[in-house]
Amino acid sequence: MFLQNNVIAYLSSHTHKLEINKYENIQLVSGETTSKNFDSRPFGFRLWQVSSDTIIHHFVSLQVSNIIEG
Repeated sequence: MFLQNNVIAYLSSHTHKLEINKYENIQLVSGETTSKNFDSRPFGFRLWQVSSDTIIHHFVSLQVSNIIEG
């Protein structure tokens, strides 16, 4: 069905771990979550940039590295 409809990416996140695969030039991405990750990755999300000829993504962490108390 994806091939018949020219799908280029399938995005999900319910596995609670990062999985990136490719099938027939279709990106299959299950990304990190903001609640619980089973693969010890930091909390965060994937930022996608889509244009007419490319689709790229990268991880944005929600971890705070320096907490200032005061």
